[in-house]
Amino acid sequence: SNYRFTGICDNSFIEIICKLKIYPNPCCKKTGDCGPIGCVEWEPNKLSWNKLGIGRALTFLAVEGILFYFIIILIELKVFQSMKYFLVRCKTKLRNSNSTFASALFVNEDELEEDVRKEKIRIQTASLETLFKTDTLVFRDLTKRYSSNNHLAVDHLNLGVPKGECFGLLGINGAGKTTTFKMLTGDHAVSSGDAYVNGYSITKDIKKVQQEVGYCPQFDAILDQMTGRETLRMFARLRGVQEARIDEHIISLAAQLIVTPHLDNLVGNYSGGNKRKISTGIALIGEPPLVLLDEPTSGMDPVARRHLWDVLNAVRNDGRSIILTSHSMEECEALCTRLAIMTNGRFRCLGSPQHLKNKFSEGYSVIVRVAMTGNQEGDRVDMNQLPPEMLKMQQFMNAQFPDSILREVQWGRLEYFIAASGVTWASVFGTMERSKQLLSIVDYSVTQTTLERVFLNFTRTQVPDE
Repeated sequence: SNYRFTGICDNSFIEIICKLKIYPNPCCKKTGDCGPIGCVEWEPNKLSWNKLGIGRALTFLAVEGILFYFIIILIELKVFQSMKYFLVRCKTKLRNSNSTFASALFVNEDELEEDVRKEKIRIQTASLETLFKTDTLVFRDLTKRYSSNNHLAVDHLNLGVPKGECFGLLGINGAGKTTTFKMLTGDHAVSSGDAYVNGYSITKDIKKVQQEVGYCPQFDAILDQMTGRETLRMFARLRGVQEARIDEHIISLAAQLIVTPHLDNLVGNYSGGNKRKISTGIALIGEPPLVLLDEPTSGMDPVARRHLWDVLNAVRNDGRSIILTSHSMEECEALCTRLAIMTNGRFRCLGSPQHLKNKFSEGYSVIVRVAMTGNQEGDRVDMNQLPPEMLKMQQFMNAQFPDSILREVQWGRLEYFIAASGVTWASVFGTMERSKQLLSIVDYSVTQTTLERVFLNFTRTQVPDE
């Protein structure tokens, strides 16, 4: 309205009329001779500070622009995140000063499994300089407590991952695996403790940590509007790969991941398995010293999964460290040189897959095939009405291994579980071998408790999220 009134009133003819007071005019606000309808409000100076000008709005706009520019700089420099870290640590220290809270917060040493306790002692007693010489990743009392519901998601983890190791982090949903990854990448603030990647602290040098880490998240974080080649090229540039080597690097990585035929298609049109391949490629590009893989093979077909295992083994043999989470025990046994099972934010056990099976094995699985008269191979048999040949085998097992349990029966085939208490591999093999002719045993196998069984035994103690 000021623009319209100024166009009418701000001219020499109206000014003369107002000065001479020839007749009343609404534009004559200076002389007050506006007539019965009153004077209209108009301001010829567009930059005026009053409500009719835009001077005030432009001033505030400039001030806000400068203010928000500096806020963006502070956000990029992680100043607010550092302040949050500081406040969280102060809050934790205040809580720890309360003896009741502290006794509930800190881990009872007696509750820790032997290997977990030994690793904690190694991390706590050695100097950081000593640990950095051998370990790419170091956890020192790494803890995450959510203030919203006071949930302790990660509970004082202590761990060192040497160069060239593939470390498996196992646990059901809610155990703390993804939270641990998000602290390592800077997505979540650390409540207390610290972690170090190639000597850099995640609480003090998160920008440098991010330069040392390749991350494949649990859910694909890729742009559907870009092709696979464009996605890998973008991350290669972000990683600092030399421009002249980017195309060569992409072609090599795509060939390893068996994604070359789809490289120039939009990522949004990829299958779930191919999206996981691209996400894994993003984590591997630029050859970071530490690679975090959160269920990298989910959605992949068996052939692609096996091929990716070969790629990850090559990465490990190259001296880089890998932290892997997976729900596939077969995958963990194929890739991991060491692993830990997590429940309620804690490590329940720690060691190589074979070490864990040896230590926590509950027994042996024995499968026996006996020679049968007749031909009904593959048919299920009633356990209460066994044929004579199988009944003889059953009576023998009950006599030799009273605690044995007959789990499954098919025609000519019996599967037993034998508890490990007081029974050795040698005794089981010796007993079966000596009785082959007597019981007409065609063949037999004795296997150890699987890693999956060890995993299930530990995860029974997981407290479900509220």
